[in-house]
Amino acid sequence: MIGQVLSGLYKIDRRIGEGGMGRVYMAVHIHLNKPFAVKVLSEAVATNRQAIERLRIEAQTASSIDHDNIVDVVSFDATDDGRVFLVMEMLEGESLATLVEAGPMSLERALPIVYQVCEALEAAHERGIVHRDLKPENVFIVRKRDADFVKVLDFGISKVKTAEAERVRMTKTGQVVGTPLYMAPEQARGETDIDRRADIYALGVMLYEMIAGRPPFLGGNYFQLLWKHGNETPEPPSRHRPDLPAAIDAVILKALAKDPDDRFQTMAAFEAALMAAAPEIGSSPARLMSLPPAPAAPAPPKKSVARAVAGVAALLGVGALAFLASRSGPTAPPPNLQSAPATAEASPAGAPAADPAPAKAPVSSAAEPVPQGAEPPLTATVHFASTPPGAEVRHGDVILGTTPFDATLPAGVPLTVTYRRRGYRPTTAEVIPTEGARVDKRLVARPSGRMRPSPSLPTPRMSL
Repeated sequence: MIGQVLSGLYKIDRRIGEGGMGRVYMAVHIHLNKPFAVKVLSEAVATNRQAIERLRIEAQTASSIDHDNIVDVVSFDATDDGRVFLVMEMLEGESLATLVEAGPMSLERALPIVYQVCEALEAAHERGIVHRDLKPENVFIVRKRDADFVKVLDFGISKVKTAEAERVRMTKTGQVVGTPLYMAPEQARGETDIDRRADIYALGVMLYEMIAGRPPFLGGNYFQLLWKHGNETPEPPSRHRPDLPAAIDAVILKALAKDPDDRFQTMAAFEAALMAAAPEIGSSPARLMSLPPAPAAPAPPKKSVARAVAGVAALLGVGALAFLASRSGPTAPPPNLQSAPATAEASPAGAPAADPAPAKAPVSSAAEPVPQGAEPPLTATVHFASTPPGAEVRHGDVILGTTPFDATLPAGVPLTVTYRRRGYRPTTAEVIPTEGARVDKRLVARPSGRMRPSPSLPTPRMSL
């Protein structure tokens, strides 16, 4: 297919992957000169009615969720000779499977990845979509501003709880669907009424493997693994990783409960429990936590420069904390940094070690009046709210929180934030942080779903 132009828009450049259902190519939009990934069913599968319907379901479900952490599907069509394909955003990075194969991951890296998977699947679950085949190969990691950004792939065997999906019957009664290493006990038993809690189990297995360096169950063949998922109690991940907190053990083992009623009932609850178990790592806005701390300045900047730098640093997470620590003198570090001392690994490669900070004169513990003309506070707490609540508030690529919440921001530094909530139009607001300020936006609903079957797809082929 190299050189072919699909839908009159996408010119196939080269093959980049291959799977059981077909091949994946890199294509270039002939007008925009922009790369896309194109998944094409193999000739052997193209005549299979279920395979074609499965690809269509993947296209519709992935696009209908409309979440930043789910791969964007932009087209579903067929060639003149009947080859069915879908066009997706092109991702540059690596799968989570590649990272897992490299060995155990630190909690500081693993948890922000899992938080994003939780949020992507929570969005899918709220639309009645269960992934059913969650595994490291279906989680892709791209790098944005030096941080891990997650894209969840392959909703091709999802169970979509709609009347149409029930008619399609993508999975037959008793048919086992999923990958055995990550399969929930109810899937292993061949149950057909699989819900969101199967995805919670699969993500629990993935997190176990990410931080312990091995999955909770190993078997010599497919059926041994199915039996172990259905019957054996997993060892705590700390058995393989002694430095893990007991609270992390407890959260993962709850996600791996045999009875779905004993697991977390939503991805949001799973994410919240992980955040409570490791508060020092931060919450989902920690997508940029891997940025190195800002280098120490040789001399304190002038007031106006300090204010501007504080504004930028506060929005970059770790850099902000490093900057504020250098401005505030010998005070205790924030709680979420007390168990994460700086190491040489956090410094840019090849950078010389920073000189130790000069000694300062002892500071009296007695309260002293602020001298006239002293600098105003560097930060201010701002309350963000929305109607309805549950909106994600961003500044650029940084997620500040989900409404309602309080955020500590650089005082007096103007910034533009965007409110986003699925099913509502994005709304922006201009904020000049002052202590106790409130930003409350009313969101405007928009029609849900944005993808329809392509009119160029021949009806007879879709009814195979």
